[in-house]
Amino acid sequence: MLWAFFRYAGWMTNDILDLQTRIGEINESKGFHDLARAQAVGGPAPLYYISTKLLLVVDELGEAYDELELHEPEDIYEGDGGKPEGFVVELADAAIRLLDLTSEAGVPLAEAYIKHPRLDVSAGSSGYDGTSTRTAEYLFVITKELTGAQDARRAGLDPSSEEVTMHFLVALYGIEQLAEWAGPNLYEVIENKIGYNKTRPYKHGKAF
Repeated sequence: MLWAFFRYAGWMTNDILDLQTRIGEINESKGFHDLARAQAVGGPAPLYYISTKLLLVVDELGEAYDELELHEPEDIYEGDGGKPEGFVVELADAAIRLLDLTSEAGVPLAEAYIKHPRLDVSAGSSGYDGTSTRTAEYLFVITKELTGAQDARRAGLDPSSEEVTMHFLVALYGIEQLAEWAGPNLYEVIENKIGYNKTRPYKHGKAF
């Protein structure tokens, strides 16, 4: 069975570029951009730097799965301090980190987003039914694509290469597809979350 990933209707290269720019400005102000310092040690987009950022994307995917244990997929609620919480909110956090990393590392994700409006990705022998088991498999496929991007970098490919870019693109489409199944519009949730992030302390009160 092939699971199809579709671009959100109406989204174009400029939309993604604008979103990446705004996310980047916020993350820069909050202390999340350390690439310049990393480059001084390890050259353009060092492997360890990308590995750290990718682990944070995977962490958000894990938090999304955790949300399904206590809440419905479509639920969005306020946590401590008014922080938005929920399955799609965590997917939005993963997308925010992915969009920021690809922009910072020079991956032409926005151009690929408009060039490849549909991708078919093999992800198991049966269709997606919305159960926690199938969701876990889906999240694993997304994680595998992120790993594939880093493996390509380890093999010496440039961040701007088509292979690295396509791994990131499929991961983004996978996040979109899960959000579409849950109900809330992913990009509306992203807008709400980056608005909230503007109010948060430096590095959101964390070490990294």
